[in-house]
Amino acid sequence: MDATDEFFSWTSRRTVIGAGHRASTASRLRQVHGDVAGDLPQRGLDIRLVLAGRHCRLITFTHGGNDYVVVIIGSVRGRRDVPIRAVDEESLLVDASRSTSSAEILIGIPIDPRTANPVRCRERMLASQLCQGGPIRQMLSVTGVHSVLVPVLAPANHAA
Repeated sequence: MDATDEFFSWTSRRTVIGAGHRASTASRLRQVHGDVAGDLPQRGLDIRLVLAGRHCRLITFTHGGNDYVVVIIGSVRGRRDVPIRAVDEESLLVDASRSTSSAEILIGIPIDPRTANPVRCRERMLASQLCQGGPIRQMLSVTGVHSVLVPVLAPANHAA
């Protein structure tokens, strides 16, 4: 299997973010929704910092009135199969400082306490945005990452 192909495994799904895929995704979105240029996420902060002795990048952006926060641990430019996780916005920097991966992307997504399983809801949102398209996927294109590994959700009756 070519490393650029999307695949499923028992624990994750590879999603290609690279330049070739962006062009086809953008043209597909134009066909469905018209011109997407005005619908791109607006970047806020893009700063470099050191957490637990490791170089990180903190990016914030806004899309459709929603604010998003991304922490990139290590260098992801040009890398394939970088793990990506949805974490609570409130603990984003703490989770980043505890990461053991040489490169990882953490997306801060708030937990809605009104949902039956808020953690599962957050994971679904991340998977949907990455696999079907959305502002998180669009924003990841600026990081230079080639592909990410999205965790596969366990069946609802087996979830912790």
